[in-house]
Formats: sequence, C-alpha cells, structure tokens
Amino acid sequence: MDRRQFLGAAPLFAAAPAVAKSRHDVLSFNAAGDGVKDDTASIQRTVDEVKLVGGGVVRIPEGTYKISAPIRVYGNFQFRSIKISGENAEIVSTHAGPAFEFDPSSPTPAPQVKQRSEMDGLSFSGPGRDIAGSSGISIINGATVRVRNCKVRGYEKGISGVGALILRFLEVELYGNAYGYHFTSTKTFGANDIHFTSCFIFENTKAGFAENFPNSVMTFNQCEIEGNNFDGNGDDGVVTMEFSNAGKVTLVGCHVEENHGRANIVFAGGNRSSSLNIIGSEILPGRRISTVVEMATNFGPFGHLHVIGSRITSGRGNQIDLGLGISACIIGETEGGISGDLSKLVVIKDGKVATGGIEP
Repeated sequence: MDRRQFLGAAPLFAAAPAVAKSRHDVLSFNAAGDGVKDDTASIQRTVDEVKLVGGGVVRIPEGTYKISAPIRVYGNFQFRSIKISGENAEIVSTHAGPAFEFDPSSPTPAPQVKQRSEMDGLSFSGPGRDIAGSSGISIINGATVRVRNCKVRGYEKGISGVGALILRFLEVELYGNAYGYHFTSTKTFGANDIHFTSCFIFENTKAGFAENFPNSVMTFNQCEIEGNNFDGNGDDGVVTMEFSNAGKVTLVGCHVEENHGRANIVFAGGNRSSSLNIIGSEILPGRRISTVVEMATNFGPFGHLHVIGSRITSGRGNQIDLGLGISACIIGETEGGISGDLSKLVVIKDGKVATGGIEP
C-alpha cells in the first residue's frame, strides 16, 4: 500500500509548533521512509523549521528512515519545547556519530541549559557496537531532554551524555550496544539529575558508565538490567554498571540478573556524602561473576553503601566488597556474603543489630 494513501492527505513528515498561530505555523515536507533513500536533509530541515517558529512537534510516521549524518537539535526553545514523535518509525544510521544530537548551548554560548526537548516512539538502529563514536541519542550541555518509549540498538553508546543534566528516560530499551548509556562531564556541567524509570537495559557489553558527578544524583527505578556481557566471565574485567567519582546513585525496585564479568556494580564515591543506595531490588548475577557490588576507593575512602530490603547474592566469590574506610548499612537478609573492610559495617536483621561484620 502506498503510504501516502494510508495516511490520507496528511504529509509523510509534519512539524507543527506547540501553539499554531496561523497556517504558516504548520511546516511540512515529504520524506521517503523506505530505508533506502537518504532522509537526513529532510529530517534536519524540519527540525530547523520548528526552531525558527520557536518550538513545535516533528511527527515521523511509520516507516524506516535512513540517515547518514547526525540530526542536530540545537539552541534554546525557551517555554515552547520541541518534540520529536514517532509512529512506529525506525531511524537507521549508517555513520559513525550520533543519530540525534541535542545541544542547547550551540550555537549560542553555554549555559543555555533549558532546551525542553522531548522524544517519543522512535526506534534507532546503528552501524554496530564496534563503531567508535556512534550513538543513538547524544545529549550535550544539559539539554533537559525527556525520552519515552524508544528503542536504541547497535551503537557504541546507546545514550551518550556529555555534561548532560536534567534528563528523564521512561520505558526506554537499550540493547545490543557496547554501552547502554554513557555519561561524562565538561568543564561547565557534570552528569546530574538523571533518572531511568521502567527501562530495559539488556544484552549490551556493558549496561552503562557514568563519571565525574560527585555532587549529583542518578536513579534507576523499576528497571530490568539483564544479560549484559552474557558470554563473559569473572576474569574478563567487564563491569556491568560503573560509577566513578560519583555522587548519589539509587536503585529502587530493580531486577539485575545474569550480567557476567568482574562485577555487576562498581561505585567509587567522589566526596564524603557520596552514596550507593539499593532499595527493594534483586541482584542475581549468576556464577560467572567475581564481585556483585564493589565499593571502591579510587578517590579516597568516600562513599556509603545502603542496602534495604534487597537480595544481593551469587554462586561465586564475594557478593559485597567494601573498600578501606567505606561505611555500609544493610537492613534485611541479602543472602550473600560481605568482604573487605568491615569496621564501619552495620547489619540489621531479624530484629537485631550488629557492627564490625559480626553476624546479628
């Protein structure tokens, strides 16, 4: 069926501002959507037109859209945001670089951080996890991006953030990438206020990496993190989720299973208030793992581990390893062992309290 016939009189691509003042506020063009013709210029032109009218919606209908260069969503949209919405649409990128790049600080100087961008209902297929520099969604300098109901596969980094903050990811699937997510800092911004909710992060080499956010927060709420580095083993050095020079990281109601390698979580705090909080979660790594949770001291004896009502267990090695000077409070039965420096450990279970690694 011809897609124009299926869609009736509606354009294959349509961009409409949040508030249409006149017929001239509705911007549209036709794109191939057949996965063969290059749609880079068409998509970029629509994004630029939305920018010119101060914000709006880019609607991408069902189809496969090939791009050969990044689609750049640049500038600050003030109170009228830009939303890129897909209707079972797939973006196939063939280049080394991001598929979509959000950067409110370009071309205007930073800190133009409140772009208020949204993305919904798109699937991204990349050139392969081994292609250096490739990413599905790239966010630079705090674009205030919300991503919902999207799938990202086949990139070095499914989601890439450089100095990115105030980000929300809801019902996003990250799979088949080298990194599901990857966040680092700039001189202006560190990763901050980043939250994953009801996301699936699976079958990547590493679920994710984040660094240089000692005064910031990240949360994973009701997420499924499974099957990453599935063919790995406890001696290969791979960490499923690594947090370096970190602030506050919290996992609530997460299910973490069958992620193999050196460790499931390595947390290295960046200051005395840094903490890793695991609440109401299940971490079941299987047998091909050395340490499940490692509290490292790369930046000093910083970081507190709080485990509440969670199971952290494994069939091999140490389940929780505490670096020298690290404090930990564990409430409830984890069904796993604890090793390392136990001098600042408090365990509360069965109505009893114990310190210093002595069983209650």
